[in-house]
Amino acid sequence: MGIDIKLNVDGGKVDVKTGDNIFWDAVKMGGMPQPKGVTIFSETDLSEILIINFSYIYSVTGLTKEVYQEYIKLATDKFPKVIENILDEEGGHFLAVTENFENMFGVEFKEGDLSFINYTFINYTH
Repeated sequence: MGIDIKLNVDGGKVDVKTGDNIFWDAVKMGGMPQPKGVTIFSETDLSEILIINFSYIYSVTGLTKEVYQEYIKLATDKFPKVIENILDEEGGHFLAVTENFENMFGVEFKEGDLSFINYTFINYTH
């Protein structure tokens, strides 16, 4: 059983889904696969509220430090302009974009807690 919440915020809509019926959609993550061993807790569509073409967030549980580090290596192949890549005892933060700056990918890692994986596409010619 899950919950589908649709919020109206400042004229835009945010769609948040939780539950067992959420499955990783690589298209919503810029072609990135689901990290090994994680369980999806929620899916959030921020596209309308951010007034951009496409922005999705998966919140996940079970992301380990080792898998996070492997995942970031994979992400830098697709998103080569790394803006932030920090890993310390509290967790990790990764943010990178494609060469044309239209695709952004981010991961906020907290071992033993919720981690967040975000993909955003902005078509500047739109």
